[in-house]
Amino acid sequence: MEVVFPNRNENELIEMALRLGYKEICFAYEENKLPAELPKVNKLTIIKAVLNPKNPGRAKNKAKILLSDENARASFEKSEIDIVFGLEAKAKTDFNRQRNAGLNQVLCQIAARKNKIYAFNFRDVLVAKNRPAVIGRMMQNLMLCQKYKVRTIIFSGAKEPMEMRNERDLGSFLNCF
Repeated sequence: MEVVFPNRNENELIEMALRLGYKEICFAYEENKLPAELPKVNKLTIIKAVLNPKNPGRAKNKAKILLSDENARASFEKSEIDIVFGLEAKAKTDFNRQRNAGLNQVLCQIAARKNKIYAFNFRDVLVAKNRPAVIGRMMQNLMLCQKYKVRTIIFSGAKEPMEMRNERDLGSFLNCF
């Protein structure tokens, strides 16, 4: 499944997803910008997601998936949030002896216990000013997720069709870690 953040360009993103061979695409919207209807396509399953919902219980009625890139502790502890992502790009500076990657062993234990998913957003690498630091933080978070058996996924997080990547390319990028 590919997760994208459309800006009234759903048809172009659908067209690119079909070209790249995706079977499912997830459109993530802010809660107040959630459209009533999404385009229907025969060869592609389209899923609605809410990004950073203010009221997760009410948002779960409107969308199938709830995403969050804010306040990792609260997101992992809330039962309604399904996927947490983007903690690597939020950190401003690293500590003296370790990276400030946003995840730690406590958060990973909570995520594993509550069966949450941690996602890596490839767009964070593309737009980062300091790519080596972001990639290093992703590597650290992946190691923590593997150690504590947290489920992980990777998505392109595209806002434009040309930012989308093939799922094999994204999987290869994650395998390099």
